[in-house]
Amino acid sequence: MKKNDKCLATLLIGETYQNMWSQHFERSWREYAERHGYDIVVVDRPIDQSERGRQRTPHWQKCLILEHEEVREYQDVVWVDADIVINFHTAPCIIGCNEGGKIGIVSYKAAYPNAEKKDNILGRAFEYGPQEWMRDPDLTFPMLYAKAGLPMDVDDMVNTGVLVLRTGRHEEVLRNVYDHCEENEYSAKENIPLLYHILASGMANAIDTRFNMIWDYVLLENYPFLVVENFETDLKMQALCVNTAWHNSYFLHFIAGNSRRHAAYLVQDHHWIDAWRRIYETH
Repeated sequence: MKKNDKCLATLLIGETYQNMWSQHFERSWREYAERHGYDIVVVDRPIDQSERGRQRTPHWQKCLILEHEEVREYQDVVWVDADIVINFHTAPCIIGCNEGGKIGIVSYKAAYPNAEKKDNILGRAFEYGPQEWMRDPDLTFPMLYAKAGLPMDVDDMVNTGVLVLRTGRHEEVLRNVYDHCEENEYSAKENIPLLYHILASGMANAIDTRFNMIWDYVLLENYPFLVVENFETDLKMQALCVNTAWHNSYFLHFIAGNSRRHAAYLVQDHHWIDAWRRIYETH
């Protein structure tokens, strides 16, 4: 039942993802929603029930979120990927931090503004990327779009796991991606076409990078030793690292299946010094 005029919306199709969200992520959303006056809308079946919709990976349904029967009742909608833990202790209202009427995104250029950051984060991420073609140290953003069959006129990138949207204004951009773009081995499902068209539309507004801090990238830059199997049994070390990242973020995003296990080590009840004490006592 609608109580507020803004919502957090996500897609949870399948028991595996529903259980993951309820175990590690849901509590933080509900705390944040209560503090800042959001409803939460969870979509648990494809919005497009046509044959084409069923044949595509579920991720494409993100492009139709503003058309969902529940979601379209709200003026302001924040799309949040289901593998994000919100730091409800410190995160401000994300809609209040966005420029009205534009699509709020976290820009890679803002998050990684210099050569050092790009090398330490994106360089390592590409090196460990799942696709061989990503492991190119000279890969630029325009080149990435070209590989996905898109123009090369955009020189930035975003992760579309967090989008600040407005009904009645942004449906056309998202629907255009759904209707006219296709998935290929370079598209990262819907992500590359969607982010390209958001940026190319001129409707994007870069918000605080803490609203979509990617744990996998934080790990590769600051805690690369965690990828060494020797540290996999050191639960205290893992807990200290991931909780530090969570305290430094507003929305902490666990984008890869293997990294989501670290979400279980978050001490959500405690903040800052109390969290470190709790980790010391329990591990």
